[in-house]
Amino acid sequence: MAKMLLVELLVIYLACGAPVAVFRLTEQGSRSSHTMPRVAYALFLWPLALVAMRRAATAQSRRIDRVEDLRASLEQSLFSSRGSSKLFEFREVYARYVGLVRLSNDDTSLSTGFLDLADHPSRSLASACLRRRQHRTLVRHRDAARTEFAFLLAHHPSRDAEDIVLQLAFEIDDPVLTLEIAR
Repeated sequence: MAKMLLVELLVIYLACGAPVAVFRLTEQGSRSSHTMPRVAYALFLWPLALVAMRRAATAQSRRIDRVEDLRASLEQSLFSSRGSSKLFEFREVYARYVGLVRLSNDDTSLSTGFLDLADHPSRSLASACLRRRQHRTLVRHRDAARTEFAFLLAHHPSRDAEDIVLQLAFEIDDPVLTLEIAR
């Protein structure tokens, strides 16, 4: 009886850990030597893995909140006395720019699982080439969005906005923005 209870508890414990392990497996952009140990950690020590994932999600949420607060501050600084016709253009440019910077800073945003399905002879070579090509395209779009954002800011000069933009550049990790603004 006690032996059966222990086995049942172990099955329930592992059943609770399985979704956490699957999440760990699928959140990795590509398989690396660290993937399987992380999956095993998530399966067997899932309560600790959930705490770590919660902390990471909270930190990311705070970062997103700070970027949104900076957007609201910029809107207030740039468009408080003007009409709102340019406000929607600003929001679109801001969202595109911030999103592209985040994607270009994230190395795991590309999935190459389809190379396995295609039975590619050299998955690592194809993956590296594909990543390089897509990263180059992403950087080109990011640079265009940054230039458009700087152009928009140049047409709405504000001393407060310069400080907010410097904070934004630091928050999203894009030091080139400060150089664009200085032009």
